[in-house]
Amino acid sequence: MNDMYMDDYLGGAESIQAAIILRDYIIEIMKSAGFKLRKWASNCPQMLTGILNDDNDPLIVLNLDDNEIKTLRLCWNTDNDSYQFKLNAEEKTNINNTTKRAVLSSIASIFDPLGLIGPIIIKAKLIMQRLWQLKYCWNDLLPNELQQKWLNYKNSLIQIEKIEIPRCIIGRNHVQSVQINGFADASVHAYGCCVYLKVTENNDVSCIRLIAAKPRVAPLKVISLARLELCAAVLLCHLVEKIVNKLNLNLGKLVRLLPFLDENNVLRVGGRLNKSTHISDEQRNPIVLHPKSFITNLILRYKHQRLLHAGPQALLAAVREKFWPLNGRNLARKIVHEFVVCFRSKPTVFTPIMSDLPESRVEPTRAFQVSGLDYCGPVLIKASLNRKAPKLKAYICVFVCFSTKAVHVERGLCTALYSDNSTTFTGANRQLIELSKFLTSPENIEKIRKFTAELGIQWHFIPPRAPHFEGLWEAAVKSVKYHLVRQLGDVCLTYEEMNTVLVRIEACLNSRPLTPLSLDPTDLRALTPGITAVMFVVGSNGFKGSHSRSFFGGWTVNQFA
Repeated sequence: MNDMYMDDYLGGAESIQAAIILRDYIIEIMKSAGFKLRKWASNCPQMLTGILNDDNDPLIVLNLDDNEIKTLRLCWNTDNDSYQFKLNAEEKTNINNTTKRAVLSSIASIFDPLGLIGPIIIKAKLIMQRLWQLKYCWNDLLPNELQQKWLNYKNSLIQIEKIEIPRCIIGRNHVQSVQINGFADASVHAYGCCVYLKVTENNDVSCIRLIAAKPRVAPLKVISLARLELCAAVLLCHLVEKIVNKLNLNLGKLVRLLPFLDENNVLRVGGRLNKSTHISDEQRNPIVLHPKSFITNLILRYKHQRLLHAGPQALLAAVREKFWPLNGRNLARKIVHEFVVCFRSKPTVFTPIMSDLPESRVEPTRAFQVSGLDYCGPVLIKASLNRKAPKLKAYICVFVCFSTKAVHVERGLCTALYSDNSTTFTGANRQLIELSKFLTSPENIEKIRKFTAELGIQWHFIPPRAPHFEGLWEAAVKSVKYHLVRQLGDVCLTYEEMNTVLVRIEACLNSRPLTPLSLDPTDLRALTPGITAVMFVVGSNGFKGSHSRSFFGGWTVNQFA
């Protein structure tokens, strides 16, 4: 279907035998639907013999004059398999008293859909643009200056009949590599682009052919040359995209597979595993599938259902046991996405619009006056310095300041404490309440009234199963683990050593900039949680010593000045 245009067919093959098989196959296919193909033409005379003509149709094969097929003024010379341009007799004569209508008619009469003679046609278009600038009517005669330019152009137009453009752009021998090269340029009057195809065969012989070109007249509004060059580049991008889609350049991907035809004329993947006896023939040399073939689509759909709607990776792996579809990754994703069952089971998740931050997160307070709390772990610590000391489980308690985002494991008094609703924290809250009742008993209240008058901690629990309420301290836990894993690895420390390392991690976390860093060395220092809280800045206190751990002792990990 890709080779059909309206009621015409244009196709070919690598060899005469393959072309004859293709011809007969197309005749049978169209005949079964009630369509009879006629007006055959070919660059190979053998293709025109052997065509059945039961109705004695005189137009079953075209009788060509000079072996040329003409479409408007674009001709296909079947002798040398090239395109040529032919002019009418009136185009070859000088016509005086030319009007604007005649100029436009002459430009439109040259059929050049691929832009192969774009540099020639653009000169006529520039004359037409000048007529629009002068605001000439359709039947107005051209001024003397433009009349002379137009006559010179018409006299030189006869030279295009000498141009021969090869129809075949890909060599007939074994192709080694295929390249598409595009060029774009602009001037103050016009801009354009052209695309070439470079084919390298196995004998290292390269063939370069012009595929298409696009000329454009510069707009009447005066713009800079740089902007016109940008317009040419955009025009080139669009042209290359069209060419890649039309030419079906899967040939470049196919060449890398080292394909070959088996005894049944089936195209298979080559390789260097042909001497392996433990791999089946189908796995060594899978059948190559065209990405746009309907059969390829059916095979992938069948495998997808047999695999219980597996994902793209599993689907492609299963298909490649017998077949090798070109552009297989994209095909597998497309098949999985097209199945309604797969699409519904994995819907697109949209991030909901979050509500406003709570007041405790946005109101300025003293550092750690309002804090978040979470545990992480367990981590293993040694009970003593002995080599065979037992290992105990320990947990790290992380506090995060709501106001400054500072992180600390030991802190001062706070007025509000936020955590999740786990049993660990609810039990701790119950013990604090019992302690508070003890301290506020009549016999003790007078002793500590003055000391506790200003103190009081409110413990806030987030709703159960609502992790989106604890993003602040969960992020802090993740950051602590990030440094802990990379610093210690599998090393087991004592309680004191672990506490020292955690203090070091605190300093690192509290030294992360809260504002973007400036490229200007004269700008102010970046704001960090340590600066805003308790001045925990790495380097300000002169941390020194090695951060590696020796084989016999752990002192090198924790030695700081």
